[in-house]
Amino acid sequence: MTIEEEFQRKIAWRKKEIVDINLLVKAHPDLPSIYSLGLVCLCAQIEGTLRDCSTTYFAHIGKEKLFYKDLKNVFLAYQLWEDYSRSEKDAKKESVLINRIQQILDLYETENFKDNIKHSTFLSTHSNPDVNRINVIILSLGLELEDFQKEFQLRLNQIGELVEKRHKIAHGEKVTITPKEFEEYFEATQLFLSSFPESLVRAFENKKFKKN
Repeated sequence: MTIEEEFQRKIAWRKKEIVDINLLVKAHPDLPSIYSLGLVCLCAQIEGTLRDCSTTYFAHIGKEKLFYKDLKNVFLAYQLWEDYSRSEKDAKKESVLINRIQQILDLYETENFKDNIKHSTFLSTHSNPDVNRINVIILSLGLELEDFQKEFQLRLNQIGELVEKRHKIAHGEKVTITPKEFEEYFEATQLFLSSFPESLVRAFENKKFKKN
């Protein structure tokens, strides 16, 4: 399965769900609570898309069987962090890490990058990610914000507003959302679910994970 096919499989149900949510909200425009519930659902699909697409992108890079020397340094950083995490319970963890660093330096030109490490630290969404977290994940994939569609970049502020309001709702604060605002948040979410995986497909096809 190609990376594009895998993205389509992972995202299709998410796209349908937010459309269903938007229709539900439109059917009950005078019910304030439906806007809050809808907002929470939109955020959930943003987080799921960010997580699933990022880990899928990472996994497909692993299938390329490239040497660390050919990849951007962020991928070597993953391996070093994983090795350090594994040695945390070891009384001699410093020496374990130092030895592993030396091994990686020795094998830098012959060791393949493998998608066999945990993504929890670098690719964690931290539950409903804000704009800063989205940017961190993009950088953790060896990419830049400029690698994504212009409209995606412009809509990030709306995503930030959406996540901020979701946090307030989750913590019991009263949040007022107008029909116009919800429609804008829906459109921003819809764009995110389309453009984020599309940009990753383009980045993968253009080998953006490799050193220049």
